Amino acid sequence: MVILVADIQALTELTSIARAPLSDWATRYPDRQAMGYLCSYVPVEIIHAAGLTPVRVRGNDAPLRRVDAQLQPFTCALCRSTLDQLLCGELQFLAGTVLAHTCDAMQALADLWRIGSARSQANAGSAGPVRLVDVVMQPTNLGSPAAHAYLIAELGRFRDRLAALVGHPITDDDLRASISLYNDTRQLIRALQQQRDRLSAPDFFSILDAAQVMPREQFNPLLTNLLAALGKVPAIRPRLPRHRCTMAAPACSLPVPCSTSRLYWRSSRSWGLGGG
Repeated sequence: MVILVADIQALTELTSIARAPLSDWATRYPDRQAMGYLCSYVPVEIIHAAGLTPVRVRGNDAPLRRVDAQLQPFTCALCRSTLDQLLCGELQFLAGTVLAHTCDAMQALADLWRIGSARSQANAGSAGPVRLVDVVMQPTNLGSPAAHAYLIAELGRFRDRLAALVGHPITDDDLRASISLYNDTRQLIRALQQQRDRLSAPDFFSILDAAQVMPREQFNPLLTNLLAALGKVPAIRPRLPRHRCTMAAPACSLPVPCSTSRLYWRSSRSWGLGGG
């Protein structure tokens, strides 16, 4: 039996979640605690292994309200939009935010985020300690003999800090389970790529966005159901041969590298986790 893409319930749910404002997250998932992150180089598996739900903080096209006092107009659009959301109190549901030191703008954002997070928390009258803001560093010279040891030490530092935040150790078994869960997502996304001729581009990228803001325990079954349903959907366009092209734009403004290839095309490995 042939069905229409618009009639697939899993697709409707995934695209709806992707397009919902982040400020509604706590209402949709009241039993979960979210940890925000920026950049695909943040080790989300460690965040998940700590018992938190990684939620990617994304830019949007809403008018900027408060960020001009903190960042100049020529600064990275992603940094400006996300910081504006923080300053306006839209990210109060986050237990903290993790950034990756991938560029100078992101490092500067980390310092402003610490200040803005404290101010936003105070303006909201929220009691308790200031929310976590952490920067995960990456080796800049990948060819250096010290790069591997440096990265392992940095991931260990981040693991220990999250363990202190949640009040319990993050075990190797916790990490293995989270890596397995996130690798399942990567495998499903790679299968979805083979069905691209049955989806519009906006729907395809909405599915990838949904994966970055919802619990993977809920996302993976939805995507599994969607893949099964897509097998009964006719192609909406012919599958074209691959062509190379040049994309001229800031890397963080392009959905392809930051939200697809860096996240999904390779699975994580559990090196150093006792048999991983």
